[in-house]
Amino acid sequence: GEESVARGKMQKAIEARLQGYPKRAMELSRHVVRAVLPESVARLLVALPQLISVILDHLPAPPTRELLRLRRDLPEHQSAIHFDCENLGEEDTVLIGVRFTRLQYARLISLRCQVPQRFSRKRWKSPKGVKDPSEKAMQLGAMLCAGLEAAYLQGTQSATAVLRWREVPETLPWASDSLFQKQLRPELLKAPSARRAYAQQAELEEHFREAYIRAVRDPALKAVDLEAHWRDRDDPEDWLQVSQEDLDREMKVRQAEFEEFDQKRQPKGEAKKESTEKESDTKAQSGELKKEVAAMGSKIAELLQGSSSLDGMEAEKSAKASTGPGSDSGSESSGS
Repeated sequence: GEESVARGKMQKAIEARLQGYPKRAMELSRHVVRAVLPESVARLLVALPQLISVILDHLPAPPTRELLRLRRDLPEHQSAIHFDCENLGEEDTVLIGVRFTRLQYARLISLRCQVPQRFSRKRWKSPKGVKDPSEKAMQLGAMLCAGLEAAYLQGTQSATAVLRWREVPETLPWASDSLFQKQLRPELLKAPSARRAYAQQAELEEHFREAYIRAVRDPALKAVDLEAHWRDRDDPEDWLQVSQEDLDREMKVRQAEFEEFDQKRQPKGEAKKESTEKESDTKAQSGELKKEVAAMGSKIAELLQGSSSLDGMEAEKSAKASTGPGSDSGSESSGS
């Protein structure tokens, strides 16, 4: 009946919206830019690109004194973790392409924040095998590490779930419970998404620092091939350049979509009545504008045609009239 037709139309609209998803959505929103990072941080960002959101949430970094105070209060095994090049020891830096979303990258470049001196350009180590890394890649890598150090020292507990993205348990602890088996299908209990969601929500009391140390020491990070993520150039940034004309055009398109949606939801009589009222309001406004312009024009004309009320101007005008050619005084002087 009519319900099946409505469902069919809705399904077509959903399919049109999700066409090519998620591959197309990732292509449209992804932006890759080069950065010089310590090898351990580079491997972690390749394995867990979700860490970029944690880093951005901790930029600009707190003052250096605050970071030193936070580090002094840590246990020895936690305070031994550093992110600046001065304390890297024998660890090298590498040049890789870091994946951002476009929103994240636009947010990062709009910060224009200063980093602690330990993360300055002069103290940032150049990667081996790269003769002349770009200033942008060096600065970006230092800024990302500064934000990651701030997140590590502050120990934001809500960021712990990001580090558990790779920790997918084999089975769920309550998967064998008869109550869950009655309510949920077995394939849902075994799905990787359900197991990953459990890993992210379990043990919420764990601190970010402990989870970070466990993630860095994970043997699976050694399998990350950094050479496969080397890039010789950044993605183009032309999408950041939006003119006023482009913005107005997009806004008009969106406004037209909203109006079309509102008209579809309204009854035909009300929609027609509303459009008629809009047309009448527009005509009334246009008529009032014409009247105002006509009144203004007539007022200007009266001002231009009227004589000045200043006595000096009137006297000058009368003097010119009396001394002009063909005047009576001129004829009397000539006659005498």
